[in-house]
Amino acid sequence: GIKLRPTNAEVARVGLAIAAGEMKYQELLDWILDNETGEDRLYDIIAYRSKDCEFALTHSDRYGETSFSFANGQFTHDGGTHLSAFREGVLKGINEYSGKNYKADDIRDGLIGAISVKVKEANFESQTKNKLGNNEIRGPVVAQVKDAVADFMHKHKDIADIILDKVARNESFHKQVQDAKKRRSHAIVCDRLFVLQLQKFQYQPF
Repeated sequence: GIKLRPTNAEVARVGLAIAAGEMKYQELLDWILDNETGEDRLYDIIAYRSKDCEFALTHSDRYGETSFSFANGQFTHDGGTHLSAFREGVLKGINEYSGKNYKADDIRDGLIGAISVKVKEANFESQTKNKLGNNEIRGPVVAQVKDAVADFMHKHKDIADIILDKVARNESFHKQVQDAKKRRSHAIVCDRLFVLQLQKFQYQPF
């Protein structure tokens, strides 16, 4: 059937359901990622849960990243420390498993992820509670996500291969883009030098 991308209002309602204890963890993350990816995802959703951190992720063949974040059941539209820590943890987990040093963009292109954290004293950076600012959670969240992703990939090598194939294709694409930009930049410089030389040749004062 047709898969509609969840709106911010819908995701916010899911957040309210989490806060009220009306929606189970698996339902939350599966609902968000299933609606976002539909049949586009490259592998089954990876899900993790601890007492204070829950996340899920998958990849599609899209370029760009799609992410959803919650803090104490509040949908944080503008992300914050929990979302940046999630991204860093995914990067470190994949790099640890692969033994390589992929860049963040290589990992994040096509990534669809959702993270929910519980914080004793949430520090939101605005009255609308759109962005979490608790710096003390960064280290623990990075560590949990990194370990969980690396552990999952070691236990599921078939999915790990799909992830690394996607990341390698992203890396190749980014290198092609950079090479094209360098060639274009070089061509522009050469054109300007040619014009300057031509002007100098044409200018013959008496």
